[in-house]
Amino acid sequence: TSGKTQWNQFFVQNHLLLNHLAHSANRTPEEHVNDNLGYSVMVGYQIAEKENLNINFMAGVLGSVYRERSVTDGFIYAESLLAEASLRYKNFGLRNVLHSGEGHTFLSGDPFYRLNNYNRTDILWYFIRHRNVSGRFNLSFHLIDGKDLDQSQQISIIYKIPSD
Repeated sequence: TSGKTQWNQFFVQNHLLLNHLAHSANRTPEEHVNDNLGYSVMVGYQIAEKENLNINFMAGVLGSVYRERSVTDGFIYAESLLAEASLRYKNFGLRNVLHSGEGHTFLSGDPFYRLNNYNRTDILWYFIRHRNVSGRFNLSFHLIDGKDLDQSQQISIIYKIPSD
């Protein structure tokens, strides 16, 4: 689940993800039940001078709780700083995400958050911008623990089901 509450240009945003991976009834001895909780709570400031310009700054905490039954000694807790700055002008954008602190165990999603320090810079192209359909190309550069550089690409096409 996620949510966002806004007061003028200030906002609070949250995300919560809960996974319980029990496997099938006839699981092998190597398969263990996994319990995983991830959350983020961030406060931010949004500057939107025109419809074609959007600037955001936000920072907060990223947390996780993980347990692999019969393997880990109870729950493993981790928290870290999560900060993001983004700029979008017309059909192009630039975003930087910083994660610094303890590494997290998430059962799905970006594996770079398992590290203590991770910085990602995205170059974005919004190639479809319609009322119910959006399309985005994302070129990401990943700086891993301040020394190793990696990159990835992603294409997203999203259809929003009208509520009226």
